[in-house]
Amino acid sequence: MPSQRHVPRVEVTMSGQDFRKTGRWILTFAVLASLSLAAAIMVGRRSMRMSSAMAAGADQSAFAQLAPGSKTQVVVEITGVDANGSAEGKLLDRESEELYKRTNTPVGIKPARRLPW
Repeated sequence: MPSQRHVPRVEVTMSGQDFRKTGRWILTFAVLASLSLAAAIMVGRRSMRMSSAMAAGADQSAFAQLAPGSKTQVVVEITGVDANGSAEGKLLDRESEELYKRTNTPVGIKPARRLPW
């Protein structure tokens, strides 16, 4: 039988104050990681919404090729509304976050269902 060497055990004890400091650091890093993850998710979602909304609306020719009844997001200058809730207008082209340019592309908007008024 091989001889076994006995290695002395060394126990390390942390005082209560050291343990609290370590716990605080771990908690701080966990909170910061959670906040960073939440911010990244929010920015990603916003980016996806903006890119999908701008895909058809930014390009007038792509907007013109949409089939009637297609869903999209656009910015429109309303030029007229009738009693049924239908509206007419012109497509606006996005120049920047807060600036839109008028175009000559006509837009007809019909509600999917009867409006309550």
